[in-house]
Amino acid sequence: MGIDTGWDSLNHLKIISELESAYKIRVADNDIEKYGEMKAIVDLYKNLPK
Repeated sequence: MGIDTGWDSLNHLKIISELESAYKIRVADNDIEKYGEMKAIVDLYKNLPK
């Protein structure tokens, strides 16, 4: 079970949008739910092309 971040859906979308902008990536709309927990976001960051 993941850690409850306390994010609402709007904040979740803002976080994903900021990641996309900062790292010049695109998260497909149907994949956004996968990144609802901090661990998933950290894993996404770790797997970005260097």
